Amino acid sequence: MKYCTKCGRELQPGEICNCSAGSGKNSENIKIKQQTNYNQNGQNARNNAQNYNSNSFREETGKYMKYAAGEVSTSLSEKWTTFRENLKDKSAFERGKQIVPDTIAPNDSEIPIRQYDNVAKLRSRMKLTWADGKLQLTNKRLIFRAPGRSLLQGKLSIQHEFAIDDISGIETRNDYRFSFLDALAGLIVFLFGGGILGWPAAIITGALVISNSSAILMLLLGLIVASALFVVTLVIKGEKYYRKMLLMGGSMTYLSLMFTGSEMLDVDFLMVVTAIIVVLFAIVVLYLEVKLMFQHNLIIAIKTGAGNSVVEIRRKQNGVFAALGTNPALGEYTGFDEVLPGKDTERAIRELGAIINDIQKLGDYAIERWK
Repeated sequence: MKYCTKCGRELQPGEICNCSAGSGKNSENIKIKQQTNYNQNGQNARNNAQNYNSNSFREETGKYMKYAAGEVSTSLSEKWTTFRENLKDKSAFERGKQIVPDTIAPNDSEIPIRQYDNVAKLRSRMKLTWADGKLQLTNKRLIFRAPGRSLLQGKLSIQHEFAIDDISGIETRNDYRFSFLDALAGLIVFLFGGGILGWPAAIITGALVISNSSAILMLLLGLIVASALFVVTLVIKGEKYYRKMLLMGGSMTYLSLMFTGSEMLDVDFLMVVTAIIVVLFAIVVLYLEVKLMFQHNLIIAIKTGAGNSVVEIRRKQNGVFAALGTNPALGEYTGFDEVLPGKDTERAIRELGAIINDIQKLGDYAIERWK
């Protein structure tokens, strides 16, 4: 087998290569082919680099997303575990314990005289925090302590104490304050109860064919269910006004079903009776709304000989006046949005002044009288 010595092309037996004749053209073709190959190789290299960078970016992004998801999952798991533990933990409130000596170490020859275990209830509903305010008198000190917990953060406590000999007076106020947010929340709960508890009434109204029998059924069903919800509302004890508003919302919805039935029957007596019942129920709803609108507000101020408040138990100041700082004396003495009276509040109000006065005048002789 022969090859051309100039261009390297394979030659057949007896063939003479004509590359010399077209050497210029062949050389140009070779250059074009080489340039094309060079460009193609360069493009391939760039594509490979881009593919590598894209794959590398996706891999790094995937690793970061997995790491972030793991961190979020771990954090949520820890928060949920803390929430469950705090929900079950009752020890944070220190119930059944004396402030001195169970919680606080006593001074030299200090003797506890009287303790009020539930003198105040402190809460901040937006922060999910609650605390029980205790007040203890010893022959040396007056101590206010409010142990509690936050469902999100855990245990918390507030403590004020002052020497008995320095106390010159006690100011207590157990009144009411206007709460727009509670009033608004009560209306929302009322409407929510009407929607949740009253949806069967809407279905029944749409499903029944207009006739005297269906009107009687609507009248009786509305009266029975509305009366039952109203009775449950009356049975609920205590200041559980939101639960009562929820039930009254449902009862008012069924009263509307009863009113529709009486209109279909077109009996004046039934319409008048239904209207009277609606008015009575509306009065109850208005009463509950007023109770929510005006919340308890407790203030206890312990004063020194100079007349300054040194231990003041009150809700923190909110709103425009707190932002402007128009009254520096109204500071955040507890850090809680609400300070409510407890079951021992009135007893403490009646006795505190007398006990302190006796201790200051009689010394340890007052211990036996009040202990």
